[in-house]
Amino acid sequence: FPTDQVEIIGVTSLQGRVFHRGKPPVDCKGDAAKEKAEMEIYAKDMGVTWTIAMTEEDVFNPDFGIDGIPFVAIIGPDGKVAKTGLHPMNHDEIKSTIAELLKSRTTAAAR
Repeated sequence: FPTDQVEIIGVTSLQGRVFHRGKPPVDCKGDAAKEKAEMEIYAKDMGVTWTIAMTEEDVFNPDFGIDGIPFVAIIGPDGKVAKTGLHPMNHDEIKSTIAELLKSRTTAAAR
């Protein structure tokens, strides 16, 4: 997708530990700086190239239907949630949802 039309942002909250692939979890309870540093290592190891925002506020928020991570929400160009409930590894459905949003945006602009 054109990078000027799509932005990916990861959001997480302090969990007190970071799980790395093939390694034991790193305990970070009570140390936000350590957890942030471990998340940067995790992101690099996992090939994450997008922005990750970390908050002290719990991201598990039933008001928004978030009861676990990872959680994917696609927000359309109008700022409204277009789709949720996708698994992050379901690349085909994520791509097709984004493509449809971009297509409808282009169609609306052409009118």
